[in-house]
Order: sequence, then C-alpha cells, then structure tokens
Amino acid sequence: MKYKKVCVVGPAHRLFFKGIATHSADFFETPLGQVKIDHELAEKCQLQTLDEAFIQEHSIEVHLPFLQLCMGNFTFLPVLTGDASIEETRHLFNTLLQEENLLIIVSSDLSHFHPYDEAMTLDQETIEEILSMKTDLKGEQACGCRAINGLHKALNDRGIKSTLLHYSNSGDTGAGKENVVGYASFAYTDEN
Repeated sequence: MKYKKVCVVGPAHRLFFKGIATHSADFFETPLGQVKIDHELAEKCQLQTLDEAFIQEHSIEVHLPFLQLCMGNFTFLPVLTGDASIEETRHLFNTLLQEENLLIIVSSDLSHFHPYDEAMTLDQETIEEILSMKTDLKGEQACGCRAINGLHKALNDRGIKSTLLHYSNSGDTGAGKENVVGYASFAYTDEN
C-alpha cells in the first residue's frame, strides 16, 4: 500500500495542556524539505490548535526525515497529547482509522534513566503489556502512554494485534549504561 498521508502522535514534553492538539503552520521543514500539514484531517479529528506546545518538542519532528526518505511526497498531521483521557485518544484513533492511505505513528520512549539491567527488566514488562494490547500503561512505562492506551482501545474491537519489531536502549548505542532510555518499535496488523 502506498500511503499518501501520515499522522504522528506524540506526547507533549514541554507544555502542560488538556486534550489533544495540532499546529497551525502550513508545513514543517527538515533539511530534506517541507512537509505539508493536512489541516483538513485535523478538522475531521476536531483537534485544538496549540502552537506553543510544539516549541522545542521533539517527539514528532524526529520521525520526519525518515518518512521523507522512505515515502517521498505525503501530507502530514502532527498531533500532541496533553492531559487527554483514554476516550479522547480513542476517539482520535477511531477517526484516523476511517481515513484511506493513512499511516499512523505513535511516538514514545519506554523507561527513562534507570541502570541498564533495571531498564531491560522494566521495558520487558511494558513490551508484554503492549503486546497484550493493554489500555492502562503509565507515564513511567512510556511517555506516550496516553496515545498508546487510546490506540489499543480503538484497535481491540477491530481484531488488531501488535508485534514487536525491535527493542534496545541508549546503552546499546555505545553510550553509558548508568542512566539509559528504552526504545521499542511495534507494528499493528490484522489477525485475519
């Protein structure tokens, strides 16, 4: 399938706000060029506009160069979750899942700043919960827990399952192993 649209949903790290937000700009720009923001999709999702939440926010922008290299031309919806309920995030994903040719990415780290072995244990527990499609992840497990919980709530009724693609942490990159951050990637696919 050739995706024509991408929605990246990330947690807001820099600004506390209620609900779910997008940006008012016409595009985001990386060294690889501009990516047009899909305001029509933002309206369908009934998102508030909160530009200040995106100042120095990294959870969405880090994905764009990879998407530009892999996909070429596409429109883009940047979404940040603030203090949003599981019903708010479920509604967002139910709306997004109705779109054709849309790739949905949820951006999140796993555990933060634990020693290497402790992080491995904590992250393995979180990975098992994600693979079980749990809807009660906490912030200390994954900073994007609100989006992950809402995604799982929306997908559980659709017969979708998650598959672990890769896990590692910052200690695996040659950095120190005293205070690491965990990372994992998952794909969500139809069981049938």
